[in-house]
Amino acid sequence: MITTPRFTTGTFPRTGTGIAVFGGGTNVELVTASSCPGTTAVFFATNPAGQFVTFVPVATVASVNASWNALFPNGIPANTPIVGRCS
Repeated sequence: MITTPRFTTGTFPRTGTGIAVFGGGTNVELVTASSCPGTTAVFFATNPAGQFVTFVPVATVASVNASWNALFPNGIPANTPIVGRCS
């Protein structure tokens, strides 16, 4: 069964910052579920130490998303709180 990536609660406003709980999936599925333009979106999650880790979908320098990819090496788990900004 194929499922559509989604947020179980919360949304991201077209302007400003919001918080939502992601149902799980890949980085691409996160951007799709957010309905944010991939060219301006930024997402944040916290690591086990409580520090914010950033994901910038359009980053072309690997080090920008290295901490995010290290935090989620096998995809983003279900029920992960995400802070996001669409523009």
